[in-house]
Amino acid sequence: MKKVFIIILSLVAVVAIYAQNSLNVPKFMGIPIDGTEQQMIEKLQTKGFTQGKDEGWLEGKFNGQDVGLKLMTNKGKVYRVFIVYYRTESKKVIINEYNHLFEQFKNNKNYKYSYGKQLNDNENLSYHLAMQDKSYEASWVAKVGTIVWFDIISSNGRYSLLLRYDNPKNRPNGEDL
Repeated sequence: MKKVFIIILSLVAVVAIYAQNSLNVPKFMGIPIDGTEQQMIEKLQTKGFTQGKDEGWLEGKFNGQDVGLKLMTNKGKVYRVFIVYYRTESKKVIINEYNHLFEQFKNNKNYKYSYGKQLNDNENLSYHLAMQDKSYEASWVAKVGTIVWFDIISSNGRYSLLLRYDNPKNRPNGEDL
């Protein structure tokens, strides 16, 4: 009887540890940022993402926007989801989009503010991005360790948003140096 009790107790402990590890994996759109690239692609496809025009890119909807999405891996495991809004905007519109995204994270109880600030309407994006190499970015950390940061990117006088969702446990840490 004692052996049966020890076996049952051991099984319960293993299940509890496995469940705890599953809960602590950072997620993107409810999908764990873990496992192989192919596993993550298959899960993203169930969310409506399809193969993009460019190699290694997926296309779909995120937060109501048409986006391109790329997965970054280290030693076969996904560590970053890289998202770029396809729609390019004028300065005024991108500032509103950036501030709206900032507010969404600020008002989401699952994320804790890390750094960055909202922008004012008269911010001179083109001058600061091109001439002063300034970046406009904000970062948030989820309770399970996901690091999210987003910034404004510029091309030919048009602007877009770039987001990254990271699982720091899978990211390269210099082990190959």
